[in-house]
Amino acid sequence: MSSVQDSAADDTLPRRRFLVSVVVGASGALLLKEGVFAHEPAETPAAPAKKPAAGSPFAAYVEILADGEVRIVSPQPEIGQGIFDTLAMIIADEMDADWDRVTVVLPHANLAFANPANQRQRIGGSDSIVAYREPLRQVGAAAREMLITAAAARWNVAPETLTTERSRVLHAASGRSIGFGELAAEAAVLPVPAKPKLKDPSALRLTGRRHVRKDTPSKVDGSALFAVDVREPGMLFAALRRSQSLRGSLKSFNAASVSSRKGVVAVVPLDDAVAIVAESWWVARQAAEALEVEFDESDLRGLSSAGLNATIRRTLADDAKAIELPLAVAGSNPPKRVPADRAAVEAALQRADAKKIDVYYEVPYLAHMTLEPQSCVAKVTADSCHVWGGLQQPDFARRLAAQLTKLPIESVRVDVVFGGGGFGRRWELDSVRQTVNIARAVPGRAINLIWTREQDMQHDFYRPAHMARYRASIDREGRILAVHGRTAGQSLLGYKGMRPDPKMPDFSSAFGIIPVEYDMPNRWSDWVEVAAPVPVGFWRAVGASQNGFFAESMMDELAHAAGRDPLEFRRGLLGKNPRALAVLERLARESNWSSPLPKGSGRGVALSTGFGSICGQVFEVSAKGSSIRINRVTCVYDCGPVLNPSTVEAQLEGGISYGLCAALDGEISIEGGKVQNSNFHDQSLLRITEMPQIKVVLLESEHRIGGVGEGGVPPVAAALVNAIFAATGKRYRSLPLRKVGLEFSVQRA
Repeated sequence: MSSVQDSAADDTLPRRRFLVSVVVGASGALLLKEGVFAHEPAETPAAPAKKPAAGSPFAAYVEILADGEVRIVSPQPEIGQGIFDTLAMIIADEMDADWDRVTVVLPHANLAFANPANQRQRIGGSDSIVAYREPLRQVGAAAREMLITAAAARWNVAPETLTTERSRVLHAASGRSIGFGELAAEAAVLPVPAKPKLKDPSALRLTGRRHVRKDTPSKVDGSALFAVDVREPGMLFAALRRSQSLRGSLKSFNAASVSSRKGVVAVVPLDDAVAIVAESWWVARQAAEALEVEFDESDLRGLSSAGLNATIRRTLADDAKAIELPLAVAGSNPPKRVPADRAAVEAALQRADAKKIDVYYEVPYLAHMTLEPQSCVAKVTADSCHVWGGLQQPDFARRLAAQLTKLPIESVRVDVVFGGGGFGRRWELDSVRQTVNIARAVPGRAINLIWTREQDMQHDFYRPAHMARYRASIDREGRILAVHGRTAGQSLLGYKGMRPDPKMPDFSSAFGIIPVEYDMPNRWSDWVEVAAPVPVGFWRAVGASQNGFFAESMMDELAHAAGRDPLEFRRGLLGKNPRALAVLERLARESNWSSPLPKGSGRGVALSTGFGSICGQVFEVSAKGSSIRINRVTCVYDCGPVLNPSTVEAQLEGGISYGLCAALDGEISIEGGKVQNSNFHDQSLLRITEMPQIKVVLLESEHRIGGVGEGGVPPVAAALVNAIFAATGKRYRSLPLRKVGLEFSVQRA
């Protein structure tokens, strides 16, 4: 894989270059000029440079070649979410680069590319555009100003008389123009503007317009580089034979049982697996299947889904262990939380004249099911380590590789390649650890490790199973008097050692138990931790993925108990939230909510706030017995300014598909400490012919820009079950829905 840094380091090439280097700090962007070439900063695992001093060398974001080609490094990993060219487009738009002549380059692990909000080079939380947009605009604006200054000096005119367009500097008075490539060398020696002037939003030529993603052609013709595609001279391939248990360990193995096979190069023991290294992956895979090996799988022999569900339900009722989630104070800045008035909540719940609701919901463990199974490439020598992967946190992958090889971090390089889906799964570094350890055993040879689909599904870091209970009361006029919501499940952050305060709920699991967008009196929510040995991790939308189902199903039940139309009921609670109200009202229009439907049909609505955005969805279904036909889905989304409508729409459609897969079929079953699901035949993904019609409406607003990749998931299951209730009168409170005997089809356009 080539990169801007690789080409810049080759001073044998006679072409002229212009490089703008940048390190992004928490307060904005610090632009640094490093001359013609740029190099990596020194980093150490013990003390990474969080805010390097001015004058230090940093990896370049922008390179202009003499022929006019502009190369822009996209600082974030690309796992299908569209960041690859959206971030580069921000720079190109401010710079006035000709988008047709822009080449986007994936990054390598380097803190010069760190997210300004958290000083980490990682993808997660749908925050890439939120965090990077303004700093990257400054990068592009600085480059534009330097090019204008160079042209002004060449022509002996005032810089303010010059403009830029499509990689050219223009002088209207004389009719002259000159390409960026011709100015590269002169611009390179100029001071970098400390406070470059950004364009007026109306002058942006790329932002807000539809563009075909630059990675689409290569993904269609097969030239896009994923970890499985990496090829290096002398490369070997590795396949695993591993324990099927969630917590098995290697007991013994007979290397001689396969080592004499043609093409087998090495047999490498790991903690819970044995890696077969061979000249081809198929040879390695066949040898792995034939290996004589014994695993100790006694640790979790008694673990089962039935037992886990019983534990979660029992824990849900444990009042003594419940931890309250303080209430967010609307409009507080900085954000403030206060404890609930529990006495007032209980008093309102117990009012004799109130209609009372007491309901339970549950969701199972879920796998990520990325289309590309886990894969990684590593090459280790006595003085270097090189890793390739579609990783969600390449900075920690680099640190891990340094620790495993005992090399200084500057001797470790991690190149980011495309990831075939992430959804939180590629946050984990288990495949990196395995590949580097295998490569250490075969020094000097690049090792390409590829998991099987079965290994990917049976050794995931699953979304935790959760249960919820809601108690609520409504007065005779249909007004909410009080709501108490509680969920129970594993602590995701606790499992990862990331939970900051054990006296507070795991916020990744607890947020959104009671929707913050609605104005409701007497709210109280809490969470109970479930002790379980199942490996858990971040899953698309994290806790909102299940809490959106819980909370918006509950809101629908409140509307029904109040005798109110579900959408009108929600509208009445949004008087203090005009942004959410605007989404709901647009949703009502776009979904034709008020139009009559034939008997046996129904619409369901759900609303979700998260990731700096608001999503509303309406499902329309028809029912005949246990057969449900999804006729159409309407989605209205407000993420503030929209940079590329095509990418935003694709992400929302993908989020709806992902949420629908989980709602219909998603479930990881455990028996004897082993995951019983193995491939797509028993944990299916929806095919194109199984996808309903989806109408996406982008409600562009003046609010601060928000995230997109995860926001489409939380409303899906609730809107669907609410529609089924409207069509059939039957309420479904557990997922997946096919498990309770429902069958689904879709109406195609």
